[in-house]
Amino acid sequence: MLTICTIIPTHNRKKYLKIILNQLENQEMIDKIINHIIVVNDGSTDGTDEMLKNNFSEVHIVKGTGDWWYTKSMNEGFKFAEQFQPDYILTLNDDVEIKKNYINSILEDIKKVETDSIMGTVSFTISKPHRISFGGIYKFDFWRLKEHHYFSKYSQRTPSSLSGIKTSVILPARGMLISYKVLKKLNYFDEKFIQYGSDTDFTLRASRSGIKVYISYNSVIFENEELTSNGAAHNTPTFIQYIKSYFNIYSTNSIQKTFYFWKKHGIIILIPIYIVILILGFFKVYYFKYRMKI
Repeated sequence: MLTICTIIPTHNRKKYLKIILNQLENQEMIDKIINHIIVVNDGSTDGTDEMLKNNFSEVHIVKGTGDWWYTKSMNEGFKFAEQFQPDYILTLNDDVEIKKNYINSILEDIKKVETDSIMGTVSFTISKPHRISFGGIYKFDFWRLKEHHYFSKYSQRTPSSLSGIKTSVILPARGMLISYKVLKKLNYFDEKFIQYGSDTDFTLRASRSGIKVYISYNSVIFENEELTSNGAAHNTPTFIQYIKSYFNIYSTNSIQKTFYFWKKHGIIILIPIYIVILILGFFKVYYFKYRMKI
């Protein structure tokens, strides 16, 4: 018997949360699997608790104070999961959608590799034509903090065109299966990354410590890209909104988050170079990259 704990943090997204919970309840399980679903409700005021109690009585609820944000919510979910002594933790966002064979598929793939490893998921935009929002990172240059992706982000792809397993130095947590032993060994997510970056940091720490990190192209999630990443250029913010996002600690572009990441994973004497790269990347991303593909 295999035990999984699925952790989903949420805040005022009752409509989307209901969709993913229905999809989890209707998963086609081939093997004998116990899946404890844990929703971390961080101070929602939209009736999320009532919806859960009325429609998903089997779901475990961890109540946040409204200022936990993403990373603390995940860690509180991880702590709650300890009582079930799970083999794996599955992390999902509240705005993603999955197919009926998702859990079977990702479990089958992790069985093909090391037991104590991390298996991520290829992700596509929920809107059509589907665009690949994450397809794995085969290399990370520490000297310039450069990610090398297997596929260009937000390029058009059909989910059925991809299959197999590849290594990925970094993963997002919106669809990630983690060996519980690995999670404990790495001491959960780093809460100094308040809203964004803790999953990147976690999987990079895993890769650097010799833990195998993979991405499954057989397991697919669809993300609502319009709800993801405050300040992200692919959501076409105005130039002023884009600039402000760099000074918002809860934004994916947060300078505070970025400097902390540099301190942990970069080379200190190269920080002036990182700043130049950040500025150049600022204009490239906003004016030429994702906005041109939407």
